Amino acid sequence: KRLNTLVLRLKRTGAKLIWGTTTPICSELELNYRKFKGKGIIDSAIELKYLNSAARVMEEHNIEVNDLHAFMSPKLKKYALATNNVHFTKDGYRELGKQVANAIEKSIKAEEKN
Repeated sequence: KRLNTLVLRLKRTGAKLIWGTTTPICSELELNYRKFKGKGIIDSAIELKYLNSAARVMEEHNIEVNDLHAFMSPKLKKYALATNNVHFTKDGYRELGKQVANAIEKSIKAEEKN
C-alpha cells in the first residue's frame, strides 16, 4: 500500500520512473541474527514476497523494472564482501552501476524512438 502511494506521488512529478529491485538478502547474516535474537528480520520466502509485491505494483503502473536482484544473484560469490554482509566490493558496485546506467540508457533510447 505504501509503495503504491509512493508511486502515485512520483508519477505526479512527470518523471520517468524505473524501479530497481533490491539486491539479494544476506542469508548468513539473517540466520545468525535469528539465532542471536530469536528471529530473523527477513528470510528468502519473505524476500520473494516483497519482490513479488513490488513487481505487481510496478506492473499495475506500467513502470519499467531493473531487476538488480536477478542481476546480482549469480554474482554474489564474486562481488559480495562476505556471506554475512549485504555490501559489495568496489567491482561489485561498479557492475551494479553499469546495470543501472544501462537500464537508464535503454529507457532514454526507447523514449527517443517514440
